[in-house]
Amino acid sequence: LPFSSFPLSLSNISFNDLADLENMLLWTLHEPSTIALTIMYCLSFILGFIGNLMALRVLTSRRSRRLAGVSATRSLLVNLAACDLAVVCVCMPITLGNQIYTAWVYGDLLCRAVPFTQAVSVSASVLTLTVISVNRYYSVRSPLRARSMFTRRRILVTIGVVWTVSSMMCAPIASLSKRWGTLWTDLSPSQGPNKDK
Repeated sequence: LPFSSFPLSLSNISFNDLADLENMLLWTLHEPSTIALTIMYCLSFILGFIGNLMALRVLTSRRSRRLAGVSATRSLLVNLAACDLAVVCVCMPITLGNQIYTAWVYGDLLCRAVPFTQAVSVSASVLTLTVISVNRYYSVRSPLRARSMFTRRRILVTIGVVWTVSSMMCAPIASLSKRWGTLWTDLSPSQGPNKDK
């Protein structure tokens, strides 16, 4: 049954129930695997966030803009860094929190938005890498032809197509992601809405 069908009533919860609820939701950090996972996620977040910001700063600097020959590749790399930042800033904190908390506590909106954002970002990254590979292939095989094929306008249109295709491919994830179960059924099945079953 949907989570929203059975709202919690704090007035009917005893102190022991609150302690059990707190342990169920908040105190999984004492587990060694959770501690190790938290450390690795924090390091990955810091490195990914700083690294992609530095990449964006270098790729969007005035000196980089002067290099007309790498304009197409620069735009694609900027798009790739943006995809990575979306994963780092949106998906990684929620994924870590979902590992720490034993129940989903972020609401229905993030339940749908986080998997969709992650899937779209990964799909856009893969498609962007594909476009970069094609661009590099023609740049090596036929440099003059590559300049006429990969103009700045065409690259921007290609980036738009990449995000559009990625969003369309991952749209079912947003519509199918749904939060199920209740805190009561997780805490104590005998006290929840299924107690008569």
